[in-house]
Amino acid sequence: MSLFSKIGIGKSKTPDYSTLNKDLQSSLSIEDCKSSCEVSCDTKTSPWPQFKDIDLDGSLYNTSKYQTVHFLIPTSKNNWKHDAINEEFEKESIPVELNFLLKNYSDLGSFGVNVVDKPIGDNIFDADIMKFKKLEKLYLLPFFITLNDVVLSELKDILEKIIPVLSNTEGINTRNQLIDKLNGLLDGMQCYVTPLLLNNLIILCSHKNRDKRCFITAGILKKEINKEIETYNASHQNVVDKSEVWFTNHIGGHKYQANMQIYLNFKNDEETEEDPNKEDGNLFIWLARIGVQHCKEIVADLLVKMGDTKEDRKLLLAEKVRCGKRYDW
Repeated sequence: MSLFSKIGIGKSKTPDYSTLNKDLQSSLSIEDCKSSCEVSCDTKTSPWPQFKDIDLDGSLYNTSKYQTVHFLIPTSKNNWKHDAINEEFEKESIPVELNFLLKNYSDLGSFGVNVVDKPIGDNIFDADIMKFKKLEKLYLLPFFITLNDVVLSELKDILEKIIPVLSNTEGINTRNQLIDKLNGLLDGMQCYVTPLLLNNLIILCSHKNRDKRCFITAGILKKEINKEIETYNASHQNVVDKSEVWFTNHIGGHKYQANMQIYLNFKNDEETEEDPNKEDGNLFIWLARIGVQHCKEIVADLLVKMGDTKEDRKLLLAEKVRCGKRYDW
């Protein structure tokens, strides 16, 4: 049973989080949020804007959904047209076609496509790359893998081969096993799979053309998270390792701003002896109403560190969870 499968929160303005705490306690130690307010912060953090029309009272849980596979397309941009797929790109492009083709797999799960601010690649003089008919990199979460050299003419065949595997990873125990399996299926194509070498990926909406508030808060939160990681690592032996913050297009929930999606990677590349303290599967958590005052606890108590265990991981901000998923993978 998935991590959040039985969680329910009441409709009152002050929800009872005991059910959430109970259902999560096998994986995360839950404590109450240590922040005393929603919009202000102390003098040690970056200045935080106070916006109008932000919902500070309604229950957050189940106001969003996780993805079976989340595709992230690098664009070298942190802002896009209002519709970041169909308006931003030509009809005959990988982003538009990928978004369309994934509708054919709704019986296997939910599949999301977002654009991110990561570089599109080195070969910027290639017309197909600039028109997004070819992608040097396409990132797939929660698997922390990368599809390389994806071309539009092969996209349909690529999805036919990889989606069934990614939708059911039973019997695949390591990332290397998954990569070998996918590369075997893709043999003869230009596309091939490599690991995305991260343990933590935080995704923030910076889509100014959808909501200027997100554009403002994304920059502040990225700066604050990176500062807290640097501060934490300077005073701890088990450091936050292989962690990045990416900007993305609209993810929904402007009124709960700021939203923060977090993917945590626990999969080994090689098989190891069973460890009862090791995490069971990769974890996704979607937080909302996040401000700079929450970044320290997110870094210290939630992000993956070198040598840590599930006993070290805590979710201090239970009342800020919009959705979450403990993947079988």
